[in-house]
Amino acid sequence: MENEKQKTDRKAQIKRFLQYRGAAYAAGLAVLAAAVIGRGVSLRRQMRAALPSGDAPTLSATTEYRPTASPTLPAAPAAETAPAPETEAPKPVFENAAPTVSETEPRQLSFGAPLSGGIGDDYSMGVPVYSDTMGDYRTHNGVDFLGQAGEEVHPVAAGVVTNVKEDRLYGNTVTVDHGQGIVSVISGLADEGLIRTGMKVTRNSVLGVVGTVPVEQTEAPHIHLETRKDGALCDPLQILGLNEAEE
Repeated sequence: MENEKQKTDRKAQIKRFLQYRGAAYAAGLAVLAAAVIGRGVSLRRQMRAALPSGDAPTLSATTEYRPTASPTLPAAPAAETAPAPETEAPKPVFENAAPTVSETEPRQLSFGAPLSGGIGDDYSMGVPVYSDTMGDYRTHNGVDFLGQAGEEVHPVAAGVVTNVKEDRLYGNTVTVDHGQGIVSVISGLADEGLIRTGMKVTRNSVLGVVGTVPVEQTEAPHIHLETRKDGALCDPLQILGLNEAEE
């Protein structure tokens, strides 16, 4: 019985000891927390006291909030895109469009005699014929158109005067380019009223007036006409379309 009582007393002692130790620990923790808080308050007071008067930062109700700009990241390189294939723009289509005339399309030429009189010596087609003036045989490379001294001489067709010169055998000579490879050369013009190089002419233009052809001066007044097609001599009457009329 006594042993049981001793055990009970010992347990009671141990319980009181533990309760005392717990209270002591709680009191110690309270003291430690108070010391930490006090130290923080003391440091705050020291810092506030160290600041100059009026420099303490204050926030007013109107203080504008400005967020700090976030750092700018470098832009990612643009992806290379393949160039779009070139496409030909659609051409307009006009159903009622007039046909286009090509610059190389031959234009219609109207030919006629340079004088209103008849024809003297004809084109000899490369065959030598007798010349009364020269007293020998030679080819006659053109056609002689008869007229009156001083009579106006006209181009055989529209064109451009490409050369005006004085020839020792044929006198004053005018060359006209009619296009399409056709060139006419008129000789035997007088000095007065002679046309100039570079002038555009029509059938009604005046190249000059009837003068003299030195190599044919024994004949009646006339002019000497030669024609070339693509650089080669040809029959002037064929170019003028007068072959059938003369026949």
